[in-house]
Amino acid sequence: MIMKEDIEIPIEHQKIVLSRIGKSKTSPKRMLDWDEVSDEVIKYK
Repeated sequence: MIMKEDIEIPIEHQKIVLSRIGKSKTSPKRMLDWDEVSDEVIKYK
């Protein structure tokens, strides 16, 4: 499980995520290649 079900995500955070999803759908080239960046992301987890 990635996150607990009882955690409430603030509306402002939800809006940020939805905005980023919209931007990535409009311009997919702005997305980073997961295979290239995943090691860095996991390092800071």
